[in-house]
Amino acid sequence: MKKKEINYGVIVIIIGVILLTVLVFTTGKDKEKPNPPVINNENKEPIGTVTGVVKEISDKKGEGSFLIEGSNVVWFTYDKSTKFQLLDQDVSIKDLKVKHIAIVEYSEALKESYPAQGHADRVIILLDQ
Repeated sequence: MKKKEINYGVIVIIIGVILLTVLVFTTGKDKEKPNPPVINNENKEPIGTVTGVVKEISDKKGEGSFLIEGSNVVWFTYDKSTKFQLLDQDVSIKDLKVKHIAIVEYSEALKESYPAQGHADRVIILLDQ
């Protein structure tokens, strides 16, 4: 009577497939899903800043836009809710001049275009270039 030979390689492969199947179906079910990115920030907390040189300003009675060029080039719109500061003093858009260096805070994602576009929540005027 012949002894049947056991093929251990096939057994190892079958066990591996079973373990892999169990692993795939049991992991990830209890993990929390990541929060989606904030697109509309109701609290108006800044999500980013751009520091650069003001290249152009368009003013239309308290509302308008300006172009700032730093690590990014961005057209920012502003309105009556936008705060302007010269160092730590409150000022107005009239105090922002071409060639000023400024920090612009924004609370909504910038639109991807060239130049990028966004709304300025606070503009801190630092100094002339």
